Amino acid sequence: MILTPGNAVPMLFAAGPNLLFQDNKLDPGPLRHVVRCLATGILHHHDFDRDAESLVVADTMRAQAPVLRSKYAALWSRLDETCGTGGRVLFMRGWWAVLQHPDSAPRQDPVGGYDFEGVVSSIGARYPRLDFEMMFVNYGPRTIADPRARFVDVDYSREACDWRGSDLGWDEVFDGIELTPAGMTTRQQLAALAQA
Repeated sequence: MILTPGNAVPMLFAAGPNLLFQDNKLDPGPLRHVVRCLATGILHHHDFDRDAESLVVADTMRAQAPVLRSKYAALWSRLDETCGTGGRVLFMRGWWAVLQHPDSAPRQDPVGGYDFEGVVSSIGARYPRLDFEMMFVNYGPRTIADPRARFVDVDYSREACDWRGSDLGWDEVFDGIELTPAGMTTRQQLAALAQA
């Protein structure tokens, strides 16, 4: 899992994977729970080696960077191939306060100044032939002029849930958005999409 601050999203869509895993920009932080990219603010939770206590092994980070750059470049190439030729895509951007990590700088997503328009326009600039919507999840009641932006809130309070959230809440969000055949739960839909 990587956590990407909102201001890094337009930068990434403009520059592609070139911003990722720069040797002199990787910081495991004092607690070594997560590696933070100083250039983008991205938090890498599972990319780097860990020791027996599940702490990031700082000594191997530099050696791992080229392999990770190659891995993410391949993933980015796949995204470009999927989105560059057109078609229909739903992007999602979520805010969950529980994902705030002690090694990370405070996240700015829920407060004023978040560039929702910049996120949407950066996707449109990279993929001009793509028919897409950008779903912003749990940012509260907001709207922007760009019709490709959709704002929804997921209610996690009605059932026990993990970091992925509430099945009931996600089922309500996806009601009316045809992703996969009707009658499937949200997790079944997402699993089917991942296999496609």
